[in-house]
Amino acid sequence: MKKVNECTKKANADESAAYLEKEIPKLTVASEKRAAYAFLGNLQEMLGLYDLAEKSYVSAAGISAADAEKMPVRSNEEYVLDAVRCALSGGNSARADSYLNSAVRSSKNQKVQNYVKLYSVWSSLCRSETKADLEEPVAMLKAYANISSMFDVSGGNRDSDNISTKQKAMLVDIFEKMDYQKTCD
Repeated sequence: MKKVNECTKKANADESAAYLEKEIPKLTVASEKRAAYAFLGNLQEMLGLYDLAEKSYVSAAGISAADAEKMPVRSNEEYVLDAVRCALSGGNSARADSYLNSAVRSSKNQKVQNYVKLYSVWSSLCRSETKADLEEPVAMLKAYANISSMFDVSGGNRDSDNISTKQKAMLVDIFEKMDYQKTCD
């Protein structure tokens, strides 16, 4: 993965992202192009550039290829879920829902299904406009908290796991600030 290695030598993350954006179209090996889009998406997501990260993950998901050498093993479904997370982080629940209604919804992978459930609830929370709109998603989150298989929801690598943990903590903080526990009980 020469292009990804080269981008890590840039002075800062913005230069790294700009370098990859320029170089990815020149890549001819599908697995390298897929890995470069995934790396770029991860970088953009860490920079808070959720719209750009979403597009990069969608591009990675759209390439049918094996994983590039020395890159994490990721399925196209996982890249679609990365795009969903970025759409939701950017506040675009409609686009997140369109990704969730793609092939990932019928995935045979239990971990993917757990993410679909969790991100569907997150999307519902994004669309909520009143306290009453929050009742069902909050009830679902409470139910998921008691299902052991839902604890498999974590990041696919260290960086995305950290992002996932922060997002879960943010959600809990929001509910605590709203004093929503009393309403649920």
